[in-house]
Amino acid sequence: LQDVHWPLNGDKVRLVRRDRPQRALDFIEVDVATGAIKTLLTDVIEGASLDPKPIRYLKKGGDFLWWSRKTGWGMYYVYGFDGGEKRPLTTGQWNTHTIVRIDSTTQQVWFAGHGREPGEQPYQMHLYRV
Repeated sequence: LQDVHWPLNGDKVRLVRRDRPQRALDFIEVDVATGAIKTLLTDVIEGASLDPKPIRYLKKGGDFLWWSRKTGWGMYYVYGFDGGEKRPLTTGQWNTHTIVRIDSTTQQVWFAGHGREPGEQPYQMHLYRV
């Protein structure tokens, strides 16, 4: 279990759970009073283990960023509070790594990534902004 988050009024808790082989992640919401579990998002990779990144909320009770290798490349995606995907934040044949800063005033996300710049060693990290 990771990324435990108490949204809004505290009657529910959100968290990420992994399966034992570490090939599936579920972002779930648990009703504290009843114990009922609602799966908001599932991410699965075959033949390898997932390397989950922390969920980053863009605003309290709103959208969040989810990191996934669903295209074969590690990218960030914007999801709504209900768990529905809104859009990719990053795209391409390279890997994003870590979110460094979210500026809610300018609505910019700063993150580290590698493998995007041609002719460089593929593990050379750079700082990007979207």
